[in-house]
Amino acid sequence: LGELARPKILTTMFTWTTHRVFWNEANAPTGDQFYYVIPNEDLDRELLAALLNSRVVWLSNELKGRRAGGQGMTRLQTKVYETELWTVPDPRNFDEETKKQIKSSFNDLIQTEIEHEEPTHKETEDERDEIDKAVMEMLGMPDRLDELKSSIDMMLQMRKEGAGELTTVLVGRESRTEDGSE
Repeated sequence: LGELARPKILTTMFTWTTHRVFWNEANAPTGDQFYYVIPNEDLDRELLAALLNSRVVWLSNELKGRRAGGQGMTRLQTKVYETELWTVPDPRNFDEETKKQIKSSFNDLIQTEIEHEEPTHKETEDERDEIDKAVMEMLGMPDRLDELKSSIDMMLQMRKEGAGELTTVLVGRESRTEDGSE
């Protein structure tokens, strides 16, 4: 296989119920289910990873990703070029105190995810809220976090309603006799 890349920031090809961008603390090589996020050298990688876990980016992923059918829930499938379309607040525009706050909240999010084997967005809501409060403040929308959260909930509900268990076949089938004739 040769030398394998070991990027610090990884995003997934498929998302079920929780948008997550991973901080690869272990420097582990990955398989083809992950995409590598390689930031420009002038960007703080940890801050960028934190911003990529914000609900602003989550909503952008929901809006710009594609639906991949499933029985229990339709997955969100994201191709590399679609990750490049995500709306990401520019980390260079954040003041030092806000950067510190976001990175601290991101570390809290990581710790909470470690504590849960399969963390849901409800189990990590408080930590994500802290990231989002700072992001929404920088975007000039500090009072709109609830709208952002409800938008994501609606997008998740739409994907759930699009699942195979809740859909029906729209094509009729003719009855066949035992000998195979109609």
